[in-house]
Amino acid sequence: MHSEKNKALLQQFLDEYDQNWGKSVDYLDQWFTDDFKVHFNNETMDAAAFKALLPAFYEAFADFRHEVHFMVAEDDLVTSVQTIHIKHIREWEGVAATGATVSLNDIAVLRIRDGKFAEEWVALDMAGLVQQLEAAAKGPE
Repeated sequence: MHSEKNKALLQQFLDEYDQNWGKSVDYLDQWFTDDFKVHFNNETMDAAAFKALLPAFYEAFADFRHEVHFMVAEDDLVTSVQTIHIKHIREWEGVAATGATVSLNDIAVLRIRDGKFAEEWVALDMAGLVQQLEAAAKGPE
């Protein structure tokens, strides 16, 4: 039952994350332990550094939505394989706004402690995102 509770906690977080996209990042504090750290595409950072990354994404992308394909949980870990759907509304990584809705493949593994996230490992297909944006900027061939 511990595993199901952890999956439900992660789903609740993802739903709230989607609902709060583009707003203040302060709500994230309730989800993270004081010593939270995230391993994001080969870089490790604390909660403050992670939250500092978000405003740039908030400016460039709208309509953020997680499509969870499946979750697996064991002991204090829960893994989610998902696709993130976002609309490109402002320049990002040198690509002018396209208005296109693009997809970002994501695998996240979270360690849960006392009902909060203590550690996260995230693998985002950033290269695939850039390819989609560049293709959208070129338009149909």
